[in-house]
Amino acid sequence: MIYVGCAGWSYPEWRGIFYPKGTSDLLSFYSKIFNAVEVNTTFYSVPPETMVKGWLKRSEDTKPFVFSLKLPGEISHRLLLIDVDSAISATSTFLHNIAMPFAKVSRLAGVLMQLPPFFRRENEENLLSFLSSVDCRSVRCFLEVRDPYFLNNTDFYRRVLEYGWYVVTVDSPDVHFEGLYPGGEYGYIRLHGRNTNLWSKPDVRLERYRYNYNSSELKYIAEKVLISRTRFKDIFIFFNNHPVGFAPLNAMKLMEFIGLGTRTRQKTLY
Repeated sequence: MIYVGCAGWSYPEWRGIFYPKGTSDLLSFYSKIFNAVEVNTTFYSVPPETMVKGWLKRSEDTKPFVFSLKLPGEISHRLLLIDVDSAISATSTFLHNIAMPFAKVSRLAGVLMQLPPFFRRENEENLLSFLSSVDCRSVRCFLEVRDPYFLNNTDFYRRVLEYGWYVVTVDSPDVHFEGLYPGGEYGYIRLHGRNTNLWSKPDVRLERYRYNYNSSELKYIAEKVLISRTRFKDIFIFFNNHPVGFAPLNAMKLMEFIGLGTRTRQKTLY
């Protein structure tokens, strides 16, 4: 099955563009349009149990609807660099306490670990030790790398798969999407946009994602996804170009090109 959604759902600038004015329950509305969401909140802090139950409750009427949960940045951006054992322990706790409640009710796409751009070749042994020690048998685990050394390393991809993880395919100014990485049962695509001018500037952390994919770019992505669909049990596609509501705009258009259609006709976007 192909799942399409956005990286997050709660953005003030989406009101009046994606969410009709006056919409109170954003997740409930979102889940009527898309069949998946990537949760950014978990990157910044571990949510309380009541919040997790609320997410499941507010989207339960629109099944199938699945969540991808980002590992906390404390793990991927700090502990993995300095204390592998603590990173392993924190990840195991996250998988058990946060991810498993979604998995038990078949609402989990997987858990995503997004490595920072400054995670480089010299940190590879830390990463491989971590990947080989985290138990991903009950929860699908996905890894996104950004450093060119990892992006172009087929031997690295092979080892990631051997440890039970799946490699995320990225579209960004650094590497344009040309098809899903081979290997494994599940595909995962993150579309960050192609804002070359701002991508590497540290003072514009969110503005670097301001990019509106045009129809030809989305058609090309859709064609590549459709070609690959028979090689995977599921393919998860998430748009991270959230400024100005570009993400839901582009996600809906991609669904149209793939032939999925949205759950509810959203006329305000086109």
